[in-house]
Amino acid sequence: MTQEEKQELIVSLCSMLAYGVMVRTSVSAKPLTCEILSNIIEGKNNFIILPYLRPMESMTLEEFQGLRSKCPHANFNQTNVPDWIVGISGSDYGRISRVDEISKFIDWLNSHHFDYRGLIPRGLAIEAPEGMYEIVTLSI
Repeated sequence: MTQEEKQELIVSLCSMLAYGVMVRTSVSAKPLTCEILSNIIEGKNNFIILPYLRPMESMTLEEFQGLRSKCPHANFNQTNVPDWIVGISGSDYGRISRVDEISKFIDWLNSHHFDYRGLIPRGLAIEAPEGMYEIVTLSI
């Protein structure tokens, strides 16, 4: 792993910390913690920690509709154009989008553990097994 790739992985992990992303350590899969992240940043571990992420292609239409409720200018790729699944179209302000909407968009992708940075194909993340991030709803 190059220094640039390590830096990109650290930036990615920092953005995912609040969302319960799972990582593979030398021992097992476990939730990313501040302690693990600090050890990576400080170079205290001698192994690579990789996040488990979902490929963008695994986004369901139902998930996209949830994203659209938070980001009304989100678009779903229905043209099969490679390398993108969702994006933000021009907003009410023309071809640009507001920073607050972009922030919501990225936060939503992080909270659903999507690999929007393309880390999986570069070996900087592992494709999450199906069901790893499914939310269990309890009926009381």
